[in-house]
Amino acid sequence: MKRNPLAARHQIIHAIRWYGDDYTFKRAVTNEFGEPTGQPSTIQVIAGLYRASRKEFIEVIGNDNATLKVKNNRGILCRFDETIKVKQGDLVIIADHWTFKVTAVEPVLIGNVVIAQDISIEEVVQEV
Repeated sequence: MKRNPLAARHQIIHAIRWYGDDYTFKRAVTNEFGEPTGQPSTIQVIAGLYRASRKEFIEVIGNDNATLKVKNNRGILCRFDETIKVKQGDLVIIADHWTFKVTAVEPVLIGNVVIAQDISIEEVVQEV
């Protein structure tokens, strides 16, 4: 069965409308010399769906042993027609206490039709 990209796009739009949240993306303000001032400013508020998936892979250490590593792949799925001003390195706070950094903004394609956009994020580990 062949997938219909327009139907998939329609399903994503409705899923975002029904189950999605608004995510506020912030960027550090810089002074006239390009140095960060430490104050974040709001760049854009985007409606989307938070997604997380696990990726497991084997890492070979030396000649006779290996370990299984697990990496969580997280992101926010948003509408295809949303104009995204978010750049790599911007921050988003999810559920009022998890801080994530944007790593990429990419289109989601079926064939050559854009059905959504994906903002990949990774958790920011803050030192105590």
